[in-house]
Amino acid sequence: MSASKPPRSSRHRHRRQHSIPPDPIDVLDATGPGGFYHHPGPYDATLLSRNLNPKYSPVAAVRDSNMKALRATPRDFITDSLTKHVPLQGTASIPPGGRDLHGDVMDYEDGADLMREEGAPGGAYKRWAGVSYHPNDLKGKGEPSYTIEEAQKSRRLHKLATSSSGTAASDSSYDLPPYRDHAGRSNPKSGDGPKGRQRSASEATPQYSHSSGLQPESGIKGLRKRLGSLRGRGRSGS
Repeated sequence: MSASKPPRSSRHRHRRQHSIPPDPIDVLDATGPGGFYHHPGPYDATLLSRNLNPKYSPVAAVRDSNMKALRATPRDFITDSLTKHVPLQGTASIPPGGRDLHGDVMDYEDGADLMREEGAPGGAYKRWAGVSYHPNDLKGKGEPSYTIEEAQKSRRLHKLATSSSGTAASDSSYDLPPYRDHAGRSNPKSGDGPKGRQRSASEATPQYSHSSGLQPESGIKGLRKRLGSLRGRGRSGS
């Protein structure tokens, strides 16, 4: 055996150290011959076996862009991502030169706006040759589609605002009837009662004329009449 090559057993032991353990998806798939079959996924780029060589490391390839994103992210969001294992969020939520909740100055530079800048690397986002675009057209709808849709939105909003104001203006107010106790006597302390708003015709309280003598029956009188009718029915049935 050559002295430059390690023993065969040590080479196998070195490979086993960087083998990918089966995840829940691998365990569910029993079709692989000789054990579990690993199903590649997007997180395989962070495995140690994929980042041993810095020249071909996926993590090293995006190191500069990741550092720029971290400089533009407030401290609290970075802490949440590390401790709570949630995706990083809040990047560039505070403009350059602004301060976060801890008073730290956000020191970073804005990159190219790929939505609108024509000189951005790789070309502007959703911008095609021969098509004119409105400056506020961020989704790349083009003209005249963007202008037509904005005009339709404005008409709908104006119609909605007009109908809402008309409904509010049509509401009328009325005076609540004087408060009366169970004996039908009016309460002199209540006066004419507070003023309310009539929300709909079905919810309006019926008005009774004092001159005609029509007054709503009190609760006790109505209850007595109902009990009397029930007694009469019971007697007639017996």
